[in-house]
Amino acid sequence: MTPDTPDASSSPAPLDRTAEAHPALVRSRRIAWVLDDLVPIPGTRFRIGLDPILGLVPGGGDTVSWAISLHLLWTGWRMGAGPATLARMAGHLLVDAAVGAVPAVGDLFDIAYRANDRNLAILEDLALDAPRTRRVSVFWLAAVAGGSSLVLGGVMWGVWKGISALAGWVF
Repeated sequence: MTPDTPDASSSPAPLDRTAEAHPALVRSRRIAWVLDDLVPIPGTRFRIGLDPILGLVPGGGDTVSWAISLHLLWTGWRMGAGPATLARMAGHLLVDAAVGAVPAVGDLFDIAYRANDRNLAILEDLALDAPRTRRVSVFWLAAVAGGSSLVLGGVMWGVWKGISALAGWVF
């Protein structure tokens, strides 16, 4: 070691500004880790948590996982997240719950989607820069609402054209 390079053991650990700002994030980090990253998959850089494992339990595993995941949403509310931010976090949970309800496919989706890690990232962003997090959440909420409206409108137009064509063919 040269004199101009500091010893790693003597340098202070970086400050965790998010936990300092909101101690509730410590528990949220632990929950997200347990649900999404608990077990390493040997030979890969991937990890899985209890969320996809609980999804294998018929008749309630997904419900238990979803109920535990609600803690992150509650933490967001306690941290003062706005309606758009809470809606964005709830959207992650709803997508996870809806697709997770499909046997086998839902469990694979749980491994890839990681709703709890996504919500934890939102909470950490909220702790560091609440105004920016709110702006991003409003943008995503507007984009999802607009995209959903376009898809719904397209489906309705297609149904109308199909019914019109069928009615013209029949009559």
